[in-house]
Amino acid sequence: MPTVSAAQSKAAEPTVLSEGRRAPGLLSRGQPWKPETLGIQLRGGAAISTLELGAGDFLLRARLCVDERKGQGAGLVLGENQIVVDAPGGVEWSGPLFSQFQKPVAFKLAASAVFTLEVERSGEQLSVRVDGELAGTGRSGTGHVGGFGLVAGKGTLRFDRFEARGVLLPPSPEDKLAKLEGAIDAAIERGVAWLIEQQQRDGSWGNHQTVYPAGMTGLALYALQRAGVRADHPSIQRGYAYLDSVEPRETYGMSFALLAYGSPTESIRRPSARSACRS
Repeated sequence: MPTVSAAQSKAAEPTVLSEGRRAPGLLSRGQPWKPETLGIQLRGGAAISTLELGAGDFLLRARLCVDERKGQGAGLVLGENQIVVDAPGGVEWSGPLFSQFQKPVAFKLAASAVFTLEVERSGEQLSVRVDGELAGTGRSGTGHVGGFGLVAGKGTLRFDRFEARGVLLPPSPEDKLAKLEGAIDAAIERGVAWLIEQQQRDGSWGNHQTVYPAGMTGLALYALQRAGVRADHPSIQRGYAYLDSVEPRETYGMSFALLAYGSPTESIRRPSARSACRS
């Protein structure tokens, strides 16, 4: 009969992320949490694990309490997935990890009642239990899960113990950077779209500024091209046509016009810049 080594036995023990008012394995996100007599309160914030959940079997267990059951998004997040524990019917789930789950079993959980939520994966089978009773189960694969933690959503969530067992890994710097780069790219795209929408019919930006007719337009053209908008884009062409039609007479307008004319994609317009400097 095979024996279990001390290392294997230790690996099977859960990692305690929080107990009582202490949470050494969690980081606060959004609204700061509030330590209470029996635990920690989240109101509109989150308590995210300092570690990520890797591939293979795992168990997450938390003792929770919610003030109201109005479906305000309080619960447990696992990567791109979430289990909501303040739904009127008990618990709900969403995300690719639960795509093959059956319909949740209705639980009559009273508001302010303390209960234990467990999420366990064994092989490819994922199970959700409330106070030891099965709430739902289904196949989930065995891949990397990612970050996990407790969130309050728009409600209030209290917890006095949160623990995890499985392959717990430090967050990958590369993954964090990739997510950050994606968010930055998306923000730039939204900014470009908004700025183009603000262009006036005559090709200018901010043409209500009678004192600096070239400054706002030059700044907008420079920003759009630095953000990657091509020189042959209609908005860029109309902007330069307007800029060519005005004559800056002040430092502000001249400076931003020169920035726009000095763009690497606008070498053809540099005679316009030299002409502006001589005028």
